[in-house]
Amino acid sequence: MTYKSAIIFDIGKRWENDIEHHSESVKLMNELKEVDEMNNNAAGDMTDIGGDGDLGETLMYLLDVVFEMRDRK
Repeated sequence: MTYKSAIIFDIGKRWENDIEHHSESVKLMNELKEVDEMNNNAAGDMTDIGGDGDLGETLMYLLDVVFEMRDRK
């Protein structure tokens, strides 16, 4: 499957270029964070966002690519 070159797959470049997160990534991360905090006391650290190397931030960049790919189908 080929996608338009407008999708930046390199999450490092997405971070460096301060590319805004896809709205669905933001929505999903907020939902995951709520569930993680309610049930796991945020023990997984996967919903931490906002800093260099945060797992949640990395997850959001990966989700951004997935949602952009879906948008272009």
